[in-house]
Amino acid sequence: MKKLVLMLSLFVLAACNKPCPECPKCPDPTTAGRTSTTISSPGCLTFDEYNNEDTVEKKAEWLRKYGRAVCDLYSIVEKSHTIKNATVEETPERELTLTWKTIADTIGSYDYEKYVAFNLDSKGNIISIKLIPQFVYDAPCYSIPLLRGIKQARSLSDTDKVAFKGAKVGLGPKLSSTIIIKVKGISYDYSDEPKRLDEERILNPL
Repeated sequence: MKKLVLMLSLFVLAACNKPCPECPKCPDPTTAGRTSTTISSPGCLTFDEYNNEDTVEKKAEWLRKYGRAVCDLYSIVEKSHTIKNATVEETPERELTLTWKTIADTIGSYDYEKYVAFNLDSKGNIISIKLIPQFVYDAPCYSIPLLRGIKQARSLSDTDKVAFKGAKVGLGPKLSSTIIIKVKGISYDYSDEPKRLDEERILNPL
């Protein structure tokens, strides 16, 4: 009997080390925009420990270590990046449009081990995406779980298009320059809570 219990425990832990959509019986842990530290289903983590980290570097490290074990990871991240109420002004630089298959081939099997950034030409046009080894402050980049969340939420096929476009985003007259993601009429930024014009933008390694 002890051997059986041990084998079942190992099975659950192994299953929940996979990306979260494969996690068994994982509830949605979001509550008022934050989550609980309690593991509410065997092997499934929530975001409270992440929320309690006091630097962006520590948050990014937490995601590298534990992100794959978070319940409903891709769904939560997709929702957290959706632009809802902010002003969005697209800039004149040429956008980059890729099929989902091209993106999937680029990101491979990574989650938080890499981030997606952009190659620009001398005029600021986006010419390609690239993988970088970690979250950075000084240029727009996006997590791979966000892209997987978009694919899941928008039911993207291999031939569906994803656009990357320069834009200014914010809640007031002082907007911040970034690169947004556009899919089927929905836009994504690196946070759904751009701060007021007198505050710095949120740095969000999610």
